[in-house]
Amino acid sequence: MPQVHANGININYEASGSGEPLLLLPGTANDHSLWNGQIEEYRKEYRCVAMDPRGAGGTDGGDVRPYSVRLLADDVAALLRTLDITRAHVAGLSLGSAIAQEMAINHPEAVHTLSLHATWGRTADHPHLQRQLEIRKRLAEIGDWALCVANSSLFLFTPRFINDHEAEVVRRELVRVENPPLLETVVQHYTADLGHDAVDRLDLIRCPTLITVGKEDHVTLPEYCRAVQQRIAGSEMVILEGGGHLAIIQAALEFSRCTLEFMRRHPM
Repeated sequence: MPQVHANGININYEASGSGEPLLLLPGTANDHSLWNGQIEEYRKEYRCVAMDPRGAGGTDGGDVRPYSVRLLADDVAALLRTLDITRAHVAGLSLGSAIAQEMAINHPEAVHTLSLHATWGRTADHPHLQRQLEIRKRLAEIGDWALCVANSSLFLFTPRFINDHEAEVVRRELVRVENPPLLETVVQHYTADLGHDAVDRLDLIRCPTLITVGKEDHVTLPEYCRAVQQRIAGSEMVILEGGGHLAIIQAALEFSRCTLEFMRRHPM
């Protein structure tokens, strides 16, 4: 994977395809590979840049503590500048969606369209979400990455998906357990999640915005996403049938269809 030095750290990213630039941001403690299923379609029309966030995959953790969503967004803006990308379609999932919000608020000149998948505006407003994040952060702090991954699966996937696709869920868990990130970084990612608070600034977002959420998302509930949608003027929202928090996997075809259709309607 190519790597650049930006915002004081070495950032790993993967680029493929051609056309208008599309920046893809993964969720908590995930790397660029979370987007592999969509990149197959996206790169037919867009220059896809999928990055490893600070501390994940091959990107340095840096010395700044604690992590914040603003810090992670500044990394993204620095990466785009280093790659000479002045403006891009920006898409983020979960923590990636929080980073994308901060990108659109603090670096609006760099964001042509915004796609927020499984998103929320302020963690403190949602005790159910906050409790999940605190538990997983604590599991990382005590060094039990395998249990942290197993706990995550119960919320990232719907009960039906786990019942019908247990072998796939187990395979995904094994891949994550066998290729663990630095647990200190995982703690910092959850710290950023827990501190996310853009709700009173969402009305500053002016670019075309799409919000998607799985109908059965038990992490960022559809009502959390609706609250974000109501604060961003002109934004659109799509609820994906059968999808949980990782609707990108559980409702992949519909996810790709609606996101591509949105970006096609807003060319550069």
